[in-house]
Amino acid sequence: MTLTNLQEKIRGLIVQDRLDLAFQELNASLENGQPRDEFIQLARKHKKLQKDFDLGLLKTEDFNLKDSRVVKSLFSMLDDLQEADIKADLDLSRGIFEKILVLVGDKAVHAEIQALLHPDTFKNVAFASHPVSEEALAVDVLVFCHQRGQAGYEEADCRALVDAHPGLLYVLFTPDLLGFLRPGPENPKAEFYRARVNPANSYMTLPARLREAIDYLRLKRGLGV
Repeated sequence: MTLTNLQEKIRGLIVQDRLDLAFQELNASLENGQPRDEFIQLARKHKKLQKDFDLGLLKTEDFNLKDSRVVKSLFSMLDDLQEADIKADLDLSRGIFEKILVLVGDKAVHAEIQALLHPDTFKNVAFASHPVSEEALAVDVLVFCHQRGQAGYEEADCRALVDAHPGLLYVLFTPDLLGFLRPGPENPKAEFYRARVNPANSYMTLPARLREAIDYLRLKRGLGV
């Protein structure tokens, strides 16, 4: 991954208000050294602010002010990164062999996604209906197609999967950002879910979200995490 690619990815996560995932990505992508240490310190500051807010120790306006300073510092530190700070990339150009399971109930959506995930690139994709067996969940990335009004594909079904299998990476295919991913005091587990679930809101963005998940997974493996 080039410096420019990393910066663009992190800026996108910041704009989506996914700071925890942004810090995780930086931690996995940077060489050991001062820049990485500074990002770790900033991540701890953000985490403490979020914890104090969730416990009612910070008013909303105070939290927003202090967290906006964290975001401002994050953008500034991101701009200061050098190519030498970035770990050597794990090449995705030869294809993606990691196991991907797509849970989809609608036949038309199934056909669209199957055509979209070309086997020359995505070489190990399976499709199934929800619910699935424990054996079928022995995968690296699970794509959950949220289909409102269809039993087995509602928000609660996706949330239950993440609760039961927190070690998986998830791509949530949905036109809307579902409630369990929205941060706030009424949703104390939002950051837990947001660290594991990457939403894709269109067919156009689905392959990109899958590539991000695989890229992140390979970086973690490269670090021995």
